[in-house]
Amino acid sequence: MSPDEKATLNLTTALSSRRGESSPLAVESIKQVLNYVAPASRELLFTLLSGNSEYFFLLDQAGHVIWANSSVILDFPQIERGKPFSDLLSLGAKKAFSSIFEEEASDGVVQITDYELHHELPSGVKVVSYRIVGLGDGIIAMLGYDRSNELEVVSQMAVLVQELESEVAERIRLSQILEEQATTDGLTGLMNRRQFDIQLEDEWRRWERYENCFSLLMVDIDHFKDINDTYGHQMGDAVLRKMAETLKETIRDCDTAARYGGEEFAIIGLNNDEESGSLLAVRLLENIRKTPMPPPLKPITVSIGVASVKSHSPKNPAQLLRYADEALYEAKRGGRNRSEVFKGNS
Repeated sequence: MSPDEKATLNLTTALSSRRGESSPLAVESIKQVLNYVAPASRELLFTLLSGNSEYFFLLDQAGHVIWANSSVILDFPQIERGKPFSDLLSLGAKKAFSSIFEEEASDGVVQITDYELHHELPSGVKVVSYRIVGLGDGIIAMLGYDRSNELEVVSQMAVLVQELESEVAERIRLSQILEEQATTDGLTGLMNRRQFDIQLEDEWRRWERYENCFSLLMVDIDHFKDINDTYGHQMGDAVLRKMAETLKETIRDCDTAARYGGEEFAIIGLNNDEESGSLLAVRLLENIRKTPMPPPLKPITVSIGVASVKSHSPKNPAQLLRYADEALYEAKRGGRNRSEVFKGNS
């Protein structure tokens, strides 16, 4: 068998494995197809044709279609022999193809380049991943497979991932809101009593283990019932909010302020002994007196009780609270608008 006969048989076998090469463009004389390709590149051509590529084009050195398989004919019915391959491409893809074609079509050089090109069809844009092979003598083989469905799946997956991320972010946001609602007083924005009790227990354990002293201040608005009775509960709520603002502005970032119940507030002053706790109480008294209230109210006053773990040696957090409460009641009995330090165990 002559080399040409063997080449014809090999190419015929390669083509017979593909889906129905029946169009005039696809069934061009095998010998004519071979004539397009330099003998040194025919074995490479057989290998390419025997592969799994969906589309197969042969282009001449001007970029015109010499031959195409039936998959091309079925999906690109407008294709004709002698027409520029670039006619099948979108505007952006035409520019890209034109730049790489000049390099691939250089005579006598076998080159392989992978490239993605977009085809414009009446049904939409088809994205094809090509392996572009220079076969020498200015002949180019274009082997491609349609990635449109694959990219659509990737796009759908990206949308699903984005939706999932949004859902997770929303769940986190709702969880944070629920956590905040569980630990924060809704009216004042301060820590609520339940969370304050937990915080007090934590500070007590640190005191027992590391002797990090702290003071506890109980703060009560003077004559608050009169405000509610005279001006109504909405005015009373406004006073509580202003009170909370003043507490937050007065204490340090490391301290803790909470609405303990009704018009009563509690403060943990970290690293505060009895003296430091007393100074904090004085600052609070002064700042609250200066805080303007909604008209027609005048500035309010408070009474404060102070107790310290270091000075008063309580046995547990509950006893520390009792000491601070007793000091608070002493301030009330002393005429209000003042602070008192617990003296029972000093």
